[in-house]
This record gives sequence, C-alpha cells and structure tokens, in this order.
Amino acid sequence: MWPLRVIMAIVAIPAVVLGTGCSGADPEALRQAARDGDVAAVADQIERGVDVDALSDDGRTALHLAAREGHLGIAQRLLTAGARIDLPATNRSVDVGKSPLHLAALYGHRACAAALVQAGASLASDNESHRSALMWAAVGGHVEIVSDVAAAGADPNEASELGQTALHLSSDPACTSRLVELGADIEARNWLGRTPIMIAVGNLHPPVVSRLIALGADVTARDDGGHTALHTAAGWDARAAPREVEAMIVALLDAGAEIDAQDDSGDTPLMAAADSGLLRAAELLVERGARLDLRNRAGRTAADIAASRRRTYEAGLKEFFERVSPASAPTDGAEHEVAAES
Repeated sequence: MWPLRVIMAIVAIPAVVLGTGCSGADPEALRQAARDGDVAAVADQIERGVDVDALSDDGRTALHLAAREGHLGIAQRLLTAGARIDLPATNRSVDVGKSPLHLAALYGHRACAAALVQAGASLASDNESHRSALMWAAVGGHVEIVSDVAAAGADPNEASELGQTALHLSSDPACTSRLVELGADIEARNWLGRTPIMIAVGNLHPPVVSRLIALGADVTARDDGGHTALHTAAGWDARAAPREVEAMIVALLDAGAEIDAQDDSGDTPLMAAADSGLLRAAELLVERGARLDLRNRAGRTAADIAASRRRTYEAGLKEFFERVSPASAPTDGAEHEVAAES
C-alpha cells in the first residue's frame, strides 16, 4: 500500500499541470464567459480570484470582449472587480489599439458605451489608428452613441494621425447630420487635403454624399493633387457597384460639380472614367456634356486613355469612345490644351 504522502502528491498533480491552482481560477474561462454573456460563469471566476486583466492569445481582456458584444452586466461586474477600463488591445488582435469604449462605440452598444463613459473611460484616440470613441461611433454609423460621447465632452473636430475627423469617417447620413449640428467642420481637410465629401465618395456611400451636399458641402473643392469629388466618383473601378457610382455622379453634377475640372496632371473626370474602365460613368459624363477634346499634361484625351488600357472590366468602353470622339483630335490649339496652371 502506498504511503499517504505519495497519494497526496498524486492528487495534487492536476492542479499543478493545469496551472490554475486550487482555486480553479481560469482567465480563458473568464474571457469565454464574457464573450458569451454568461453572467454566472463570470461571477464564479471573479469569486475564484481570476486576473480580470489577463490577455488572451490575441491580446484582448474579458472587458474588451464584453464591450465588443455589448454585455452590459458583465462589463459592469468586471469594472467592479477592478478591470482596467482603458487598457488597449495588443497588436496580436484584430481590435489592435482599441479600448473597451472604442469597441462598444464601433459595434453600436449604446448602454455599454454609456456605462464605460460614466465609469471614467477616456474619450481620447486609440494608440494604433489614433481614432477616438467619437470617430469609431461614426465609422459604425451609430448616431445615438455619437450624441452621447459628444455630450460627454468629445471634440467633433478632433483629427486622427492622418487628419481624419469623425465627419470624414461617418458611414451614415444621420451621423453626418448630427456631427454637423455638433459643430463638425464640413470642409475639414485630411493629410491629403481631402474633405468629408471626397472621402464619402471614395467609400462608396451615396446617401452620405447626398446628405453632405444638402448640408452645404463644396462639391468643387480640390485636394492636394487637384482632384475633385467628381474625379473620385468617375474613377471608381469598373467592378464597383455601377448604380451607386451613377447616383454619386448625378448628385455631384446636379449640385454644381465642374464636369471638366482638371487635376494637377490635367486629367478630367471623364479621363478618370476612361482609366478606371467604368463604361456607365463615361457614358453619363458625356451625356451631361463632358468635353472629349481636352488633353491632359501627357497630351492624351479620354479616348486615348481608354484605347491604351490593356484590359477593361466592362466591355464596350473603347468602342464607346471610338463612337463618340471626334474623328481626329488636334494636338494643338488653345481649346484643346490643359487649363492654365493654378
């Protein structure tokens, strides 16, 4: 028969091997419970003395997961247990740099976001993309959270490292309107000199584009390369959603966009359409009066650009330009030159 001390040593092995100690505290079990919304399991792990700030393999804590999923009661329980409210997710995570508040704001969990703000969560930007809670709420299109965070003191004109404000990042018309009501600059410029309407066009958000126009956005504004919002709309890849692109082009032209505006390379929106391969954009611009005879600084017309494409994603582009272009476009003459340099 084995001595008692040997039997006791064998009994103790599982706890040592599992690394959870006699208490049964298990950080992974806590995180899983926080993700799943299991209040009882979270409470049990806290009672066992688990480290509430222990990071998962992808760099998130239980509070990150609770906030991401909108589990208000669990988030509150974790905060009461001493969870660090502003701890950023590490660079192993898809949520890199974001705090629990950033996640609640991005994923639209208003009650959870409000609880975090009330508990003292920072409204400042994260340490990865340098976007604030207000910006993440705008990205997600959550107007109520935008209002709540602004009421708590968030600055609607705070800019990210790349100069993007919440208005640049808004994906929802209601969010866009609310931000302007809060004092957001509708003509704010990012690091490339692009305004919110240019970014909305680039993100293929026709409803946001229309709302910005209604709010008074300048559709003739140019970025640091001389591009307008119309250049961006016409230059969408041919694989983009044609109806959305057409809606944006029509909205911009109806609002007074310059159909033949030339950027710093002398390219017009029609040339951008020819280069992108989007036939419907080219057709629409020509229907609305775009000039076919203009040349860019390389001396090429829109037809030249279309003809030089090795491939197009939409059939008929080259044939369209062959059909509508002048039989022979002159290479000189003031009327065919690029507009004077600004």
